[in-house]
Amino acid sequence: MTGKVLGQFFTPPIIKQMMINLINPQLKADGTSERIFDPAMGTGGFLISSLKHLLQQSKTKKIDVNWKFICDEGLGGREAEPDTYQLAVSNMLISSGHMFNVLEKGDSIRNPITNKYDIILANPPFGGKERAEVQQNFTIKTSETAYLFLQHFMKSLRAGGRAGIVIKN
Repeated sequence: MTGKVLGQFFTPPIIKQMMINLINPQLKADGTSERIFDPAMGTGGFLISSLKHLLQQSKTKKIDVNWKFICDEGLGGREAEPDTYQLAVSNMLISSGHMFNVLEKGDSIRNPITNKYDIILANPPFGGKERAEVQQNFTIKTSETAYLFLQHFMKSLRAGGRAGIVIKN
């Protein structure tokens, strides 16, 4: 399915790879990783790119991946659209052979995530307008969905965390 069919725009692979290279998610010596989350995960592209990056480090550093940690805590995301969510779950399974337990079907703006992450990677939706009751969850009041997502990302990062976000001009 294409973004046009789903009513969404997906990040081109070259942009995802550039962002992953800049953020440089790290695999730790014990096989765990930094906690990486995409609150607007779409079909899971940033998560799959992050996983490939970690697996490359596993080979280079000769570290066995702790799949339990990676699947339960290391890589996660949330997607509001049910069809797109199902594609993300399928893509992650096909890409890794593992089920990821931190892939959520839900709206990150209407139900903000409370966990903290080392890395946020995202291409949030642009052009949406949010009602006043949704804006109450945020310090800076705006109806622009993308700006609410930016505030949400800042609150979701741990101290010293890093974010790679596609934003409009």
